[in-house]
Amino acid sequence: MKKITVFLSAAILLVTLFASMSFTPLPPGPSANGQGSLTRPGELQRRFAFHANTMPNGDVRGSGVLTITGGEAQIKFDINCLSINGSTAIMAGVVTSVSGNTAFQVGWTCWFKVVDNGEGSNATPDQITLLSGNPVGLDCSIQAISNNPLNDIEGGNIQVKP
Repeated sequence: MKKITVFLSAAILLVTLFASMSFTPLPPGPSANGQGSLTRPGELQRRFAFHANTMPNGDVRGSGVLTITGGEAQIKFDINCLSINGSTAIMAGVVTSVSGNTAFQVGWTCWFKVVDNGEGSNATPDQITLLSGNPVGLDCSIQAISNNPLNDIEGGNIQVKP
């Protein structure tokens, strides 16, 4: 009985040790993440997911995907720029994969803006612009002046953390 107790104690210790080593907490810097859907009149539904985190050295790392339902298109992108002002975040990056009927191409710069309007059933819906793209690289300050209209998301949640 004593051998079984020692064995179980050692097994629990090893599981705890491996679990603590395999989960790395996110950096404490500014971040934005979200997922959801949006349908504009006369258009197919768009589903999106993204995350962007500011690393301790100031670099931004993240990725996102936009899928237009019905197999119309899917655009995947890395995020390397994050600008936050209050509950609004502007993100930019580079398209890494495309499929279906889309004008976007691998290597293009892309950008979008989101607004976190709070949590709970009484909160105004979170908002997102359509994904914009350009074959010419642009810096984050240029995307910051973009006036693309915001759209209420239908489902999901966006979180912006300054």
